Amino acid sequence: MSACTLPTPATETTPAQSTACSTTCFTPRVDVWETEHEFLFQAEMPGVQSGDISLNYENGHLTLHGKVKQDAINGRGLLREYGVGDYHRQFSVNDEVDAGKFSADFKHGVLTVKLPKREELKPRKIAITV
Repeated sequence: MSACTLPTPATETTPAQSTACSTTCFTPRVDVWETEHEFLFQAEMPGVQSGDISLNYENGHLTLHGKVKQDAINGRGLLREYGVGDYHRQFSVNDEVDAGKFSADFKHGVLTVKLPKREELKPRKIAITV
């Protein structure tokens, strides 16, 4: 069983529907993996500064939000493929995760979120007595 509804999360908002976005809203590309011990989300958010990211978990929903500010782009633009606006994505997360142990880091425009599985759901080796 996976941690989120895939491939299109039922609770995902579209840019036009999102109330979290103050300007243009983009849907970041996100890869989701499941390992034996955790679920791992990696979201691309180019142009976002670490102080402009919010990550929330409430009522079984994981919400990623990042802002790209106009002043974050310096110099004379010759070609512009990234816009200025907000990134917003929301996933339904099931109760397999231990919400008290979530962690996240942001490096080189990629937000990595780790959602550990609850201990009682992790695989265990059972000793056999003879």
